[in-house]
Amino acid sequence: MKQLFYLIVALFLSAGLFTSSSCNKIEEATTVEFTASYDAELQLVPESRNMDGSFSAYATIDPTSDSDFNKYLNKIKDIGVISITGKAIYVDPDFIIQSAELRIYSDNNAAKWGYLNVPVTDGTELTLGNEDGQWDTVAEIANEKKVYHVSLIGSANVDELSCTVLITIKYKVKAGAL
Repeated sequence: MKQLFYLIVALFLSAGLFTSSSCNKIEEATTVEFTASYDAELQLVPESRNMDGSFSAYATIDPTSDSDFNKYLNKIKDIGVISITGKAIYVDPDFIIQSAELRIYSDNNAAKWGYLNVPVTDGTELTLGNEDGQWDTVAEIANEKKVYHVSLIGSANVDELSCTVLITIKYKVKAGAL
C-alpha cells in the first residue's frame, strides 16, 4: 500500500514537472525578440542673435516607423533599452556648450541629461548614461508605444553656430508571435 502511495505521488510530481517545462517551451516558442533602432536628428538653431548663444533643437520619434515594431505593435510585451548615444555630426564653428539639457520625453515621462562646459567639434560624443535611471525612463516611454520627443536646449560660447546632433536609441523588443 505504501509503495502504491509513493508511486502515485511520483506520477503526479512527474506530470507536474512535464507540464511546467512544456508550458515554458510553448511560451518561448510564441515569443519573438528583435531590435529596433531610432535616430533623432537635432538641428541646433540659435534662439536669437541677441540671446548670447542660446540654442534649441527638437525632434520627434515615431516608434511605428520601424517595420518590425509596427508589425508586432499589438503583441509587444516588453521594450528594454540596449543603448542611447549622441554624436555631433556637423559643427560650424567649434564651440563650447556652457550649459544644456537633453531630454527624451512623452506626455507621461521624461529622461534628462545635463551638460556643462563641453567642447563640441565634429564627432564629439555626448554621454547618455544611466546614472540616474534614465534608461529605465526611456524604456517606460517606449513601452507607451506612442510618438515621443527629443530636445536639446542650452547656451554656447558663440552667438552664431550651426550644429547637428544625432541621438540614436536602440531597443530590445519582446513580442508575442503573430
